[in-house]
Amino acid sequence: MNFAIGSSVTLPSGQPARIISLANLFGQDYADIFIEPTGPVQRVLLSELKPRSDPLADLAQGRGEPAPLFFARLIAHVLQSTLTQPGVLSAANFRITPLPHQVLAVDFMLGQFKPRAMIADEVGLGKTIEAAMIFEELKLRRQARRVLIITPAGLTRQWQDELTTKFSEQFMIMDRNMFAALGEMHGKETNLWKVRDQVITSLDFIKPRRIHPELSERERQRREEHNHQVFDNLVHAGWDMVIIDEADKLSKDEDGTETARYKIGEALSEAVPVFLLLTATPHQGKPNKFMYLLSLVDPYGFTRLEDLKPENVSKVVWRTRKRAAIDAQKKPLFKQRITDIYPVDRSGAQYNLERSLYDKVTDYVSTNYNRALGRNDRAFGFLMILFQRMLTSSTQAITDSLEKRLKMLVNWQEELDESDQPKAEQMDFDEQEAFDEDAQAVADLLIDLPGIINRAELSKEILVLGELVNLAKGALKETDSKVAALLNIVDEIRRREGPQTKFLVFTEFIATQKMLKRTLEELGFKVCLINGSMDLNARTLARQEFAGDTQFMVSTDAGGEGVNLQFCHAMVNYDLPWNPMKLEQRIGRLDRIGQAHNVIVLNLIIGETVEQRVRQVLENKLAIIRTQFGEDKLADILSTLQEEFQFDKLYMEAIAKRQAESAALENIGEQIYQRARQILEQDDLLLPQAQAELYAHEQRLVAIPPERLKTMLSGYLSAQGETLNSYARQPDLYYFDLPVGGGKTRYSDVVFDRQRAVENDSLVFLHLNHPLIREIMTKLTDGAKAPVAQLRLRNPGAGTTSEAGSGLLAVYSLGMTSAKGRSQRELIPIFLGSNGQSNPRLARALLELPPESADTVFSPLAPEMLTGLLGQARQAAERVSADRFTAEQLTNAEKIDREREKLEQYYRKQEKAVRLIGIENIRQAKERELFERRRADLDALNLSANLVPDLQLVGLAWVVSS
Repeated sequence: MNFAIGSSVTLPSGQPARIISLANLFGQDYADIFIEPTGPVQRVLLSELKPRSDPLADLAQGRGEPAPLFFARLIAHVLQSTLTQPGVLSAANFRITPLPHQVLAVDFMLGQFKPRAMIADEVGLGKTIEAAMIFEELKLRRQARRVLIITPAGLTRQWQDELTTKFSEQFMIMDRNMFAALGEMHGKETNLWKVRDQVITSLDFIKPRRIHPELSERERQRREEHNHQVFDNLVHAGWDMVIIDEADKLSKDEDGTETARYKIGEALSEAVPVFLLLTATPHQGKPNKFMYLLSLVDPYGFTRLEDLKPENVSKVVWRTRKRAAIDAQKKPLFKQRITDIYPVDRSGAQYNLERSLYDKVTDYVSTNYNRALGRNDRAFGFLMILFQRMLTSSTQAITDSLEKRLKMLVNWQEELDESDQPKAEQMDFDEQEAFDEDAQAVADLLIDLPGIINRAELSKEILVLGELVNLAKGALKETDSKVAALLNIVDEIRRREGPQTKFLVFTEFIATQKMLKRTLEELGFKVCLINGSMDLNARTLARQEFAGDTQFMVSTDAGGEGVNLQFCHAMVNYDLPWNPMKLEQRIGRLDRIGQAHNVIVLNLIIGETVEQRVRQVLENKLAIIRTQFGEDKLADILSTLQEEFQFDKLYMEAIAKRQAESAALENIGEQIYQRARQILEQDDLLLPQAQAELYAHEQRLVAIPPERLKTMLSGYLSAQGETLNSYARQPDLYYFDLPVGGGKTRYSDVVFDRQRAVENDSLVFLHLNHPLIREIMTKLTDGAKAPVAQLRLRNPGAGTTSEAGSGLLAVYSLGMTSAKGRSQRELIPIFLGSNGQSNPRLARALLELPPESADTVFSPLAPEMLTGLLGQARQAAERVSADRFTAEQLTNAEKIDREREKLEQYYRKQEKAVRLIGIENIRQAKERELFERRRADLDALNLSANLVPDLQLVGLAWVVSS
């Protein structure tokens, strides 16, 4: 075969290419080829190349594809081009019904020149869904494969469950235990962050540890190892996308001091192209901290407080107000919330043992907590905090834990020789992380801690615990004041709301949970449990049971994460977490999108306790905020308040020091109130941008009609000798066999309609991002030549060839690519009648034609006529393409100019600062460094400036009417 420069060829893989030079070396003929459409250039043996067949010749000689396969290829090209267009595609691909503000949040991120933004929706609006949709959108468009999600420790599982149930995405949670296990498996020299492409981890696990001179050598080595293997390797793991939840925890201090958490954001911001921050309180009432946080998203746009202008902030921050949010029918999303305190009265004689147990256990906890503080034993001190919370949870919970501790100490005492002295080795314990974790899980971890250093202490504690356990067992036999209060609440709500009302009851501890289940079942109620020890399937089954005829669900905090229970509207907090943010998360299981009733929340609280008095002071202050700014605003800032004031510690210090009624506690309450007010008064000032018009969300949705996917699959199967079949009794449910290797894979219970998939999660939902559909699309569009067909329309009517007789349909694909890899593609159909007249409307109609409307014919055609028509079609396609390419170039140039001006402003400010440096050699070094950085940034920007067009023929058909 004689090849020349410019010849169109195909590789053995089927890829189309064009010869750009020929060479003979050492007796072998080689060709340098450009692989179409975007490269690269490579050298291959000439003998490996085959001439690319001529679609026009095939058409003229009556060779072509069956109509179903031809239409399947065209649909695949249409869908491939759709993946590069503006708008939101992912909404139709998963078992979710996205809301207007969620669609617009995704569109906002996609509209950024660089895919970097902050989503600052108020609490409860589904930032997890928005972030997941953005990831799926970029994954769909082949712009993100490796993704890292960073959350507070207590939310890792919630994220994992949400991504699994709603998006069928499998994410691995990387924590200390998983990291250690992978290290054993792969070796310490391996970058373990590269083992999986989709990873969730916690902020406090990955943050760099501080190295300072006071550390022991062993501790120094441990921290250095952590900083290298966990932090450095994470940053250099090649992520395409990073999502950081509750990103307000990242910010620098107001004076600019970098925190360990900020270093995480800064390092990943520089290393990762797609960067998404999620937070309800990005500013925390402090403009400086807000500026530093925004600089992670846009390091060039936010360097001074003067940059915090509404027009600047609105370019990178998306904000939706909760009570302004609407559904697709333009109705408000949220009902009202009715919250009240239900005091537990245990003043009667029947509760004498309960009161005595409370006082004596509190003495025990206070003594040990103060001792732990004196020895800086934070782990043992935290165990005492948990004991105090168990005490107010239930007599059963504290009895079980005291008994377990007593048994552990007695066993230890028996194992000691007379010469032995027990030692309390302090464990590596992150107190901040423990506050975020599930209380039951932390208690299980810490319960065996000794917290003692000599025989005298051991003997004394065994004696005290023996007395406490005996007292607790006595209290278990008497009437339980909290159970009595719970039953009163249940009776009252059932009278008011109806006897079939469902109740969600929350507790922190499994012993309390089991006791409540036993008690309620003895009264004839059906009860299900959900807790952190259950896997996703078990929790899903529990949810289904609760949605059925079960009237009570008793849940722990970890069990309730990610479980949405909108069908229930009555909640009882049997025991209250000391952190009000956790209480807000509990209420969020019911007070969420889709709730049809006002949500009733009743909080049990035991009177005449230190906890009750602390809570009263705090609640009084928070109630003022609630009245002044609203329930939703308060919910937004609770995370920030917990971060700054550590509510858990406030309770414990009041208990340990017996200062629950002191002026000091009142003073702290006032500080919390003033801080909350400061944050909320700054809210509109620092986030003033107007909310986008939510009613316009439908304009941003890209609809993928299910019929298109079904037609594409059917055409592909027909070429494999298979058919897409519907069930006789359910015509919208399908099954088929797919040839794989030497066998077949059966697909049953298949649907293409998202609503059917939402209603029944047991069905196989084939959508645009499904692996099978993506694989078939690739196979249908990877051919080395444009497919050809001769089509006879069965029932031509308005909009088909009846108005033009026979004619040529030529479908072209216009590609526009930048050197930075940005790519956009769209199809340009051209129809020319046999008389040479163009009909654009008809061309578009033929692309939408269902394949059953056409029969395949095979008859020779005049080559000269086809050649002339195809030449005209190419000219028409080039004219249309030129207009679209020019418009896209102008749009791209405007974006580049705005980005270039921002860069120039940034470097002008930096240069001005550098000139103030008094030491000449340092100033000159800084100037050189700044010059190189500026040149590199501008070079990178210039690579995005020039778009390169490409026009390919992807389909050719001769169409005749019957």
